Amino acid sequence: MLKLFLLLFVSSQAFARDFDFDFDNVPSVEPIVVPNYNPNAVYNPEIRKESVPEYKKGTKSYRDICGYPNLEGKITNGEETLPHELPWMVGMFMDEAYFCGGTLISEEWVLTAAHCVDGFYNWTLNIGAHRIRDEEEDGRVIQVSYYTVPHFDWKPLLIKNDIALVRLVEPVTFNDKIRPSCLPRRSQADETFASLTGTASGWGKPADNVTSISEVLRKVSNPIMTNEDCYKIYQDVIQPTNICMKTVGGGSTCSGDSGGPLAIMEENGQYTQVGVTSFGVSFGCEVDAPAGFTRVTSYLDWIETITGIMIDP
Repeated sequence: MLKLFLLLFVSSQAFARDFDFDFDNVPSVEPIVVPNYNPNAVYNPEIRKESVPEYKKGTKSYRDICGYPNLEGKITNGEETLPHELPWMVGMFMDEAYFCGGTLISEEWVLTAAHCVDGFYNWTLNIGAHRIRDEEEDGRVIQVSYYTVPHFDWKPLLIKNDIALVRLVEPVTFNDKIRPSCLPRRSQADETFASLTGTASGWGKPADNVTSISEVLRKVSNPIMTNEDCYKIYQDVIQPTNICMKTVGGGSTCSGDSGGPLAIMEENGQYTQVGVTSFGVSFGCEVDAPAGFTRVTSYLDWIETITGIMIDP
């Protein structure tokens, strides 16, 4: 059984204003699938490259400033991050009610999941946030956007191509609390990232017995698994355009984390976003089932064409 909040919508306007939310009653959004475990299932890695209308090469690179965390200590998995440790994180309220995450990838674009824009009218973007309820938090930028671009081949019933872009009403200025995440290089397009440590982050529910989103930004780090192993749990939901992370000791993504990043740390200390939080299992976030993501390397041409961000070699 598949549970999604769906209706396709693409908007083309944006403006900024104040907002007033009931934080104790914020429903989160996440597509959910029930696993059908079959240990004899065989993953079929049939690759179909998505066509990109009128591909246009980007002109601006962020490699010199992207993906650097603000680190002053060590945070254990599943716990609160340091304030502004991950300065690319964006908290999104849709229609002043539902909640998703996103990732700042340039001064004016946020990367998120298609199911976080599908069927909604406006997106209040909290950039440079840590304590999501604190509207007066130092350094936070709040904008309301009406301009979203879900992937042109988004298929909600299959959870396929679950990726989208949100454009800011005006460019943000980078600083210690607001910086972009790195997108993968073209040389990483064929990497599976299996066995590497992936870090997922967001303000989603911190536990199954909690009814609201987290007050503070949290992260969890677990091994990335092969698509073949993930297929044993999710079957045909898993495509070459997906990437999965193991859940260890109950640490995983949960409702409200949708649209947020799965990232790996490169040898030079930069984080590279390799996934967008997409789906999980219906019977809980702490059951040690894999977390499912959209694989960012499958959409580099699309991202570059829409945003003008140069994908580095």
